[in-house]
Amino acid sequence: LRYLSMRWLKNVFLGLLILSVTQVQGLFTQISPFKPKLFHIKNIPSGRLSRIIYLPTGQAVYLRSQLSQETYLGIVENSHFSEHWLGSTDFNLQKDRQGDVWLAGITNETSFPQLILEKIEQSPSLRLSLTHSTQQIYPSSLDFAFDLANQAVFVWLEKSSAQFLLQGYQTATATFWKINHPSLNSASFPRILIDQSNRIWVFWVGNLQGNDDIFVTCFDNGHWTPVKCLSEPNPYPDLFPQIKEGPDGQIWLVWSGYDGHDYEIFGRRFQAGKWSNTQKITDNSTADSAPFLLLIRNKPLIFWLQAKDTFSFLRASFWPKQSKINPVILFQSIHPFHKIQAALQDGQISLVLQGFKKNTLLTTTVERLLSVAEHHLQESPEQKTSPVVKPELDDNSFIGFGNSITYGYIDYHEAPEIGYIPRLEAMLIQQYGEGHVINEGWPGETTVNGVTRIEEVLDKHQAQYLLLMEGTNDIIFQEISTDTSEFNLKEMVRKSREYGVYVIITTIIPRNDWRWKRNYYRERICALNDRIRNLSVQEKVPFIDFFNIFYNYPEEDGGWTTLLSTDKVHPSEKGYQLMAESWFGEIKLIPFPPQEIQVYRIRDGFVPVPHTANVIIWQLNKKLDDLSNFLYINIYRREKVNSNYHFELIHRLPLDSMEISKTGLIGFPSLNNFGPQFVDRTISNQKKYEYVLSLIRKDEIEGPPSSISQEHVVIINSKKKKFPPHYLRKIK
Repeated sequence: LRYLSMRWLKNVFLGLLILSVTQVQGLFTQISPFKPKLFHIKNIPSGRLSRIIYLPTGQAVYLRSQLSQETYLGIVENSHFSEHWLGSTDFNLQKDRQGDVWLAGITNETSFPQLILEKIEQSPSLRLSLTHSTQQIYPSSLDFAFDLANQAVFVWLEKSSAQFLLQGYQTATATFWKINHPSLNSASFPRILIDQSNRIWVFWVGNLQGNDDIFVTCFDNGHWTPVKCLSEPNPYPDLFPQIKEGPDGQIWLVWSGYDGHDYEIFGRRFQAGKWSNTQKITDNSTADSAPFLLLIRNKPLIFWLQAKDTFSFLRASFWPKQSKINPVILFQSIHPFHKIQAALQDGQISLVLQGFKKNTLLTTTVERLLSVAEHHLQESPEQKTSPVVKPELDDNSFIGFGNSITYGYIDYHEAPEIGYIPRLEAMLIQQYGEGHVINEGWPGETTVNGVTRIEEVLDKHQAQYLLLMEGTNDIIFQEISTDTSEFNLKEMVRKSREYGVYVIITTIIPRNDWRWKRNYYRERICALNDRIRNLSVQEKVPFIDFFNIFYNYPEEDGGWTTLLSTDKVHPSEKGYQLMAESWFGEIKLIPFPPQEIQVYRIRDGFVPVPHTANVIIWQLNKKLDDLSNFLYINIYRREKVNSNYHFELIHRLPLDSMEISKTGLIGFPSLNNFGPQFVDRTISNQKKYEYVLSLIRKDEIEGPPSSISQEHVVIINSKKKKFPPHYLRKIK
């Protein structure tokens, strides 16, 4: 018994010892809270880190600078890393438009500061003496990017007496430029971004009203735009800005800002020529700082650091994110970190967490990240960047979908022949020469019925457009809440879009029967219409506010009650005519798809090493009424291997882009005598592609896609040009 008791105590003691050691080791080796293991983890010596970037070979590289001004190049491969001494210059890293990685820095080793640019492991290609500068230069503030011609553009911080300024240099034109602004201070290290329209964006943290804010200016059309404060001046500091451009041309900005209680993550995005409102991405009682952006599957994934008690946490969340669910903790440590650098390439992710005493390298894959954290990472509802292409849909057909108001009722009787359907069809034929409006009004229908019926209707008629007006009968039934009505309408929009159909939605019209006299029903009408308005904004659905069009009808023309028939619920002939005109007005704003699209595989013989590209040529749709209502052409591509492959967005071309007229300057011939064009230089010689195009309105609503266009081969060189026969006829 004594032996058994001693053995039992020994086992208990060993078990407790192992448990305690495992817990301590877990803290010090920084094991991820997820199983299976998410990251490969390596410790890096202390020092200030540059951005981390992937080489074309798949290796990730970074720079580490010590207080002694010694700089080392770190190379990461398969979770292993090594470092090599570079010198005493404080360099930064950047990738050019062709995927090559470059070093840039400002050195004071000569009598005048020198700006140096060199490709990784090659001799410098630029050594520029900054002889113009008598100011104090901050070498570690240097940032640079490459324009569409793959020429470097630099920006850095300088100080002259008591004034700070941003100095820039553009290699393509060999010109210097300056940005003077009273917000600039010693912490205003700039960040530069050159977008798909070749605009130069410069961001910095500055101080105008006692606390730091995020500022930006942009070089566009030959001049700098007025400096804008993006963090909206407030009595609290905003810092750590991070910027990323998506494939659709949107610019995403995140930063850390104090909200009166602690630091939180905020964000804005630039689209359709303007900045969105500020969104508060985190809202908790802990400090959230140092955000970093990666685009994973074309959606922004934000990483940031969070400090709580004596621990540092690496958190992540997609943006926009669903509310009420906490972002995931990816990693934790007892060592404090204050900055993140990250890189993504071919499904591989490398993150470097910079601390005061040590740096930590984390490597993983996109698939592992998403699979391990799939129950935590908050992806927003799928925003399809791939259009639904259904060539069988009739671009001249419209479905009128709804209840008896759509079907056509007047004075208690069926009257489809004088409803809005035939009136609208006559307008379409007069405007476009053809047009068919299909009557799918179902008298007495609620949204509960409509959400089920719509799939059969879409499949039956194969029309490109749906005119959706539902909900009037929902008001009668107390069992159908306005929440449910909104959900059903949203589902109808979703089902239509998944079928490839362009939807226009409307509010329901006012009524003047006994129900209108009762607050309960009147409030339900107003509440449902408010939900429809919000739905149109959230889902980016083209929208007509029939309620306000009717209710605000001029008194001098009889007022809104004259738009209703004697049953006081359905429109009168006058009301149906107004509905048809309103539908027609919105239809004229449809971003009808580009037409006559031709794609030509051409060989560039004007440069020493031949290149190939696809030139896409098109005509704008003849139905477009006013081009000032539209902003962009979206260009989608897929490999011609399998028709089940999705089209991917490869470029968003401004409708007024000068890229068209400049195309011939790069060696590829310009075919713009025959319409707008775009040169796709990112193709593989061994693959064939298909393209579709779509048009984007000013409100960012995208029109239906064009028909699918396939490649034709054209060989062009300096001695001989071969054009397609129909182009030769045009040239003659």
